[in-house]
Amino acid sequence: MNKVAPIPKFIMLGIFAIAFASPFIPFMAGVSTYLVGFGFLFLAVHVAEYLFYKDRLAAKAPGENHFLPVLLFGVLYIKPVLRD
Repeated sequence: MNKVAPIPKFIMLGIFAIAFASPFIPFMAGVSTYLVGFGFLFLAVHVAEYLFYKDRLAAKAPGENHFLPVLLFGVLYIKPVLRD
């Protein structure tokens, strides 16, 4: 059940890719610390979202594993699932 729109999905994946690849890209050396910090902050917020919405997601769509989609897409995944 793919509930995330394709364009925002690619934007979110791009944000994570840039944040975690920045230490390995030489021309991004000046901002890589900030980008990695931003990536970890994003990850922490999505883990908090999962913990907050875990029971509601399980009640709305039982039997599905919601951890990875929420970890990657956050509210972009949660809102359509809870709306249905």
